[in-house]
Amino acid sequence: MPLRAGVYALLSAAFCFVHKPATLLAGKYAILKTTKQNNRRFPIMKIIRAKDYKDMSRKAANIISAQVIMKPNCVLGLATGGTPVGAYAQLVDWYNKGDLDFSEVTTVNLDEYRGLPKEHPESYWSFMHKNLFDKVNIRPEAIHLPDGTNPDAADACKKYNEIIHSVGGIDLQLLGLGPNGHIGFNEPADDFPELTHLVDLAPQTLAANAHYFDEPDTMPRQAITVGLGVLMRAKRILLLLSGSGKAEISTGIGFFDHMLDGFARHGLFDLTVHVTGDLHVDGHHTVEDTGIVLGTAIKEAVGDKAGISRYGFFILPMDDALALCAVDLCGRPWLEYDCNITAPMIGDLDTELLREFFYAVSYSAGMNLHIRMLSGSNGHHMAEAMFKAFAKALDMACRKDDRIEGVLSTKGSL
Repeated sequence: MPLRAGVYALLSAAFCFVHKPATLLAGKYAILKTTKQNNRRFPIMKIIRAKDYKDMSRKAANIISAQVIMKPNCVLGLATGGTPVGAYAQLVDWYNKGDLDFSEVTTVNLDEYRGLPKEHPESYWSFMHKNLFDKVNIRPEAIHLPDGTNPDAADACKKYNEIIHSVGGIDLQLLGLGPNGHIGFNEPADDFPELTHLVDLAPQTLAANAHYFDEPDTMPRQAITVGLGVLMRAKRILLLLSGSGKAEISTGIGFFDHMLDGFARHGLFDLTVHVTGDLHVDGHHTVEDTGIVLGTAIKEAVGDKAGISRYGFFILPMDDALALCAVDLCGRPWLEYDCNITAPMIGDLDTELLREFFYAVSYSAGMNLHIRMLSGSNGHHMAEAMFKAFAKALDMACRKDDRIEGVLSTKGSL
């Protein structure tokens, strides 16, 4: 769809990997598992839904433990970051119960910061030892991470490629997904190096990871990462997608960015929005077209709506403001909007455009959307309460409910 503002939006980073992102929005947690078969040109992809982060972590740990049990001397490709922590904790629990043995396992990790001593608390060497290696019976010599302390980055990359080759490649590769779509530290780009390489970290990645460091300015600006060519040669790939409210927003309208960021964070939707609009005219096209694309993304994400709650509602307070929002993902667009913000502008956003945004979302998504301001006097608080209430209501409507078979409709479809 050609849009005047040149907008694109990604929900739950799903469109990067599957053309049915319904799994990710409906359950907000998903596992994508690919398995290569000898007589097939392309790998088989299986999408596994999970009710919540704990359920996703347990299911991921099940897949990893099955690999270890079936092939005790397997090679595991491991990832860092917040997403796999729960899976590692489950593996440790099963090890402590005597269900798992890591004594023959070999591991190769995705990446490591450049210039950070491995004993540094935020190195990935420290992360892996803290969350897994120090808690199971894996052999120290079977643990491999890129050498970020080698002053010769090219030599460090070459040696790591040789290590991966020497262990026979990766049997099962665990992956997560960064807020801007990066895997390992393979940042979004037109071309991706095939082998292990040095990478300059993107501003979005630096911002997303800075909170792990007591002094954000000390965070390394480079890292060594395994290339996508190496990863794609793994026999099996396990990609964990956990909707956690990661947001990368750039519309050119500061206050609108703030509202969309609140929507993502409070609804726990991973959201990327970049807009190049005609702000030299006004903000109308930018705001309206963002709503169109976001609504379209929601519609595609929920798919046939099988197994989801369909309805969501929330009353959200913010100081003087009290906003009510109700959502029905029924396929019939309708907007009821009752909010009287007297200020003509909030920051650089024309307040008339708030209704235009929600109208565009509701009609593009095919949802009934009711928003009502029950009280309020401060325009900033009122607008923010609306966006957050909408996020919470949509989160409720998209949740997976195991009691629902098919779609929640007497007609059999929505």
